[in-house]
Amino acid sequence: MTSSTTALEGRRRLGVPSGILYVGVPAYVGAVGFSVSQIVSDNSRTVSTLAIVGIAVFTTLLIWVHAQIQPDNTERRRLLLVGALLVIALAMVPLGGPSVMYLMTVCGIAGIALRTRAALTVISLAALGVLVSGIVSGALARGLFQDVVIALVVGFFTLGLRHLMEINDELASTRAQLTDLAVANERLRIARDLHDLLGHSLTVIRAKSELATRIGTTDPDRALREMAEVEEIARQSLVDVRAAVTNYRRPTLAAERATARVALASAGIVADFHDDDGIALSPETDETLAWVLREAVTNVVRHSGATRCHVRTHQDGDTVLLEVVDEGNGDAHNSSNGTGLTGLRERVAAVGGTLAVGAAKEGGFGVVARVPVHA
Repeated sequence: MTSSTTALEGRRRLGVPSGILYVGVPAYVGAVGFSVSQIVSDNSRTVSTLAIVGIAVFTTLLIWVHAQIQPDNTERRRLLLVGALLVIALAMVPLGGPSVMYLMTVCGIAGIALRTRAALTVISLAALGVLVSGIVSGALARGLFQDVVIALVVGFFTLGLRHLMEINDELASTRAQLTDLAVANERLRIARDLHDLLGHSLTVIRAKSELATRIGTTDPDRALREMAEVEEIARQSLVDVRAAVTNYRRPTLAAERATARVALASAGIVADFHDDDGIALSPETDETLAWVLREAVTNVVRHSGATRCHVRTHQDGDTVLLEVVDEGNGDAHNSSNGTGLTGLRERVAAVGGTLAVGAAKEGGFGVVARVPVHA
């Protein structure tokens, strides 16, 4: 479980906002004290005792309902408890004035504890009870109307508050999911960048090391130069990896062309570069094509067995095409669905372009990227 999810669960366990409790509990206690004193002064000892017992049971059930508000598996229990509260409040209707407070309390707890349909039913019945209580006690029409309106307002307010709490929970959940998704996407970006960076660099290092091994006895000076270049490439690869992880490095097409020449030459592959240098590329397009060139050349060196490779960049209307075609044996086709090319498809698609891979008419393998000039 992520920290964001844990925080969300913590918010969901709070139940009724603390501000309402700090205001509502003292107000309820004060109202209960007033109603008890009025019941005792207006009724016989037996009626007063029964009423006080009913109020005590009502308060106990009210606390129980509040404790059951959040868990989703207690919906039926909450409905039964609120129903019992409504029955007790209605039973106190003959007492007149004091019963109004308990019916209003039922309206409030129904709105916060029950689903919309059940809450509306209970609120309507409680408001009807307020109306009957006013009639029984002989209240004036104006006062009776005010009591009914207050009961409905209390019920609808808490019902709206419940919906607001649910929306806030959903927003918090969505925010947590977006945070987790952003983390996953960043991990994917780093993995993809590391694959592209290390795959290319290690391929060049392997080619140069094999060349140095072959010519070590016949041309030791060149072998030393090749190993010196291996050391430099390894050092630069370390720099590139650190830059990729911190998202500071943006490869450029011009730099990748130079690197591709070295990689192809080290593998004994003749490179034909035909580039239109007059194309003004946006930074996003330039970076995307740089990654395409790097991965495509890496695959040529690793898989093609080619002796010649053609690299061409040219503009076609509002798009720019990068073609990397080798004259090898076509073995690179076996990697067309590999991690590298899959990552390239994602990169190219992200800037509104397309990537085509497959056998080339020259007999080898081809990679063609078409990307908007200004992505």
